Amino acid sequence: MENDTDYIKKQNENLIKKFKFNEYGFYDQTPFDNQGVVGFSVKKKFDETENVTLIRLFIGGDDLSSGNNKKPLFVDAEYRKENDNGPTSPMPGKIDFNLPIHLNFKGCFYYNVITGEFYENNKKISGDELINDVYNSHIKPTKKFKGAFLRIKLYFWKIFLKNFFYCLSKFFYWILWLISGDIYTYQPVLKEGAHNGTIVESGFKERIGEYNDGKNKKLIDNLSESKRLNFFGYDASYWSLVFYSGLHLLGYWCLYSINFLPTIVATIFKNAFLTVVYAIFSLWIFERAVPKLCKLAIKHFAIVSFKCDIKSIRI
Repeated sequence: MENDTDYIKKQNENLIKKFKFNEYGFYDQTPFDNQGVVGFSVKKKFDETENVTLIRLFIGGDDLSSGNNKKPLFVDAEYRKENDNGPTSPMPGKIDFNLPIHLNFKGCFYYNVITGEFYENNKKISGDELINDVYNSHIKPTKKFKGAFLRIKLYFWKIFLKNFFYCLSKFFYWILWLISGDIYTYQPVLKEGAHNGTIVESGFKERIGEYNDGKNKKLIDNLSESKRLNFFGYDASYWSLVFYSGLHLLGYWCLYSINFLPTIVATIFKNAFLTVVYAIFSLWIFERAVPKLCKLAIKHFAIVSFKCDIKSIRI
């Protein structure tokens, strides 16, 4: 099959004829034949505001040139602001689950370019059933009772779990800074981790080693090269050693204030050898093992938070 301009234009004309847009309140249909794909966009007013629902339906160029007559359709619905020049980017700001939601349908709907028939998976449907099904799914959260369970699911995944794991990531971010003075951040979209502003891992290998202060510029600018001190023969970071000592001093004060001293603590600190062994081993855990675990936790929970945000929710 030759995928030329005339073929695409003809297929677009045949496709658009399958829909009765005006009968269902859709308007301003725009064919995509000048973009090398078969498809169109169409609008529909949800309310009396300046906002509009934009639905796009098309067959990708690669799918169009394949030998299979039954082509997968990419369909999406988006609630957007509209100005005199047409639709703009999606509305920014706080998520409102009482408004229509952005939906993507890939692998759900198909179109046979020979017979002109539409399918939802293997079920034959009309073009009007397809576009109305997409629109009704798009506005489902606005339905007081019918959309209640969907709103709960959206809130649970997109707000509660997303923020819960984000807060866990930030918790370990501050724990790391508190015990070591280091700043570590991770951006799941770019698969990019930065240590004290320097990118140490990235989905784009050429960015490794670059400086990227992000939102932590003030903290990073105040970081100085950590001084090292010799502690019972162990070379330790000045920052970690001060916090380590302060933590033990606080622990001693708490035990002293309640007049309680565990036997194992008394045994260790009465023996010089055990005291040195305990000090070196616990400092190694505190300075080396804990920061590594914190970095792993920061990365892990940032990724989980991102996955919650982009999770596909069954309508």
